[in-house]
Amino acid sequence: MRLASEGSTSRGQTARVLIHNVSATGLLIESAVALSEAERIEINLPQAGKTSAHVVWMSEQFYGCRFDAPVPSSALSALDLYSQLI
Repeated sequence: MRLASEGSTSRGQTARVLIHNVSATGLLIESAVALSEAERIEINLPQAGKTSAHVVWMSEQFYGCRFDAPVPSSALSALDLYSQLI
């Protein structure tokens, strides 16, 4: 998956992100905006809306994030279909 989206950090910064992978409990994003471990970010997931997560690991511009609440499987299915259409 390579899906462009937008997020906002706990510091109020807007961050363009590229979603590489998403599951019910988290996602892998790439962002030029530097994030720190444990930082909260709210990401706009197409078909699911604004979803809150926190950074659990990082490597250069890649960030593994865990959602604060699981994303429903119906939203994940819709997100997968949406990513294939664009």
